[in-house]
Amino acid sequence: MGIELAPQQTVLRDMDELSFTDSELDYHVRNALKAAVQGDCDSYNQLVAVIHHKERLVPEEVALLMTCLKALTGAVSCIHIVHHRSLLASIFGMSLWNYGTDVMDALVELLISLAASSGQYVDLCLEMLVTNFMPPSSSSTYFIELLKQPRGLDKKHQVLDRVHSTFQDIANLVPLSPLRLEKIIRDRMPNIYTKEPFIVMYVENMLRLESGAAG
Repeated sequence: MGIELAPQQTVLRDMDELSFTDSELDYHVRNALKAAVQGDCDSYNQLVAVIHHKERLVPEEVALLMTCLKALTGAVSCIHIVHHRSLLASIFGMSLWNYGTDVMDALVELLISLAASSGQYVDLCLEMLVTNFMPPSSSSTYFIELLKQPRGLDKKHQVLDRVHSTFQDIANLVPLSPLRLEKIIRDRMPNIYTKEPFIVMYVENMLRLESGAAG
């Protein structure tokens, strides 16, 4: 999305070694966003790398990711759809299925804040949530097996309960969003190459939406 990221492990280590308090990280994130608009992207690139990091995270990296997501929620007024494209791409490229509940909660709070802050982000937020109807296709075999186990079903409920509650939260803030959601769901329908368990999940979510307040 227009920038070349530094090696992720180096960036993550650099940010972790700074040992920010939560309030200091809020300030750092806000300044990084503002500086990027002026062409100074060093801190911004570090922030993008934290959000973009998708490999198995150690607890310190999870804590840093969660804190950065929360800081971004408080700084949505500083996020620009053009100047911060790489950050937005990393946010909307995240999958709730890949994280624990703390990161899930921080991520959906950010989505709600983005959707409420500007109409430019509503469709992007809705599209991301619809994408989370199913686990990421890159890990389809893993999740198909996981969903046969109790812990996999727990993960499914954790993700989908948050997806649907976030639809409702966005609808409360953006009353026309359910109409836009209908088109997104039609456009995102699984194709014939999608594995059958995932197609079933997609349909289950469609039915859940139809029976819910946001449907």
